[in-house]
Amino acid sequence: MSYICKNCGVELEDEMKSCPLCFQTPNKNIDDDVVSPENQKQQQLLQKHGMLYKPRKKLIWEIISITIFSLIIVALSINLILSQRITWSEYPVAICLVIFSYISIFAFLNKSATLKIIGGFVASLVFLLLVDALTGSGLNWVIQLAIPLLFSGNVITALLLFVVQKSKQKGINIIAYIFIAVALYCMCIEAILSFFTPNQGHLLWSIIVVACLFPVAFVLFYVHYRLTKNHRFERTFHL
Repeated sequence: MSYICKNCGVELEDEMKSCPLCFQTPNKNIDDDVVSPENQKQQQLLQKHGMLYKPRKKLIWEIISITIFSLIIVALSINLILSQRITWSEYPVAICLVIFSYISIFAFLNKSATLKIIGGFVASLVFLLLVDALTGSGLNWVIQLAIPLLFSGNVITALLLFVVQKSKQKGINIIAYIFIAVALYCMCIEAILSFFTPNQGHLLWSIIVVACLFPVAFVLFYVHYRLTKNHRFERTFHL
């Protein structure tokens, strides 16, 4: 008789004393530790909603968090050794904390993607204000630069998720949507940087990015809708 480990979903033979993946020792007499093949459908439903991956998700979050805070410590240490005060390291520290905020929210908040984006934005805003308060830079770069960049990125990401969710057919068109979103965000980045930098109120490199990505996106749209119009992929390309 076979069993399924409730911790990671691996099928176990009756003679196995522990799971080969998570090394947990299931008690086959207790329904909380293992599920029989008759309850496999329920197990798959739990697995679909990510309930069985919480230990693995937590482990990945811990590894990423340790890496992020290690980068923060290294950046601050180098900056203090070279300048005896915090200067340029404020920016990589802020970026690392923003990444940590979104990773934590998306890892542990069981809400919709929109609420996760809002939660990540709020948590990032708190970290940015905290970094600025500790370094004493006067909120200039946070208010004028960081928050607009963060807000525009969240808005474009939310619109991208909305468009993808509303798409009836998902395929190559998703890549096209991503290209368009990247191009729009590049325009937002340069516009915000130009407004923040004196004597620079025009767009340059972002226009080049748009000119490169938009034609590629349109080609992908054409290929996608051409293939989905009752044509088989093999027949279209004579494969």
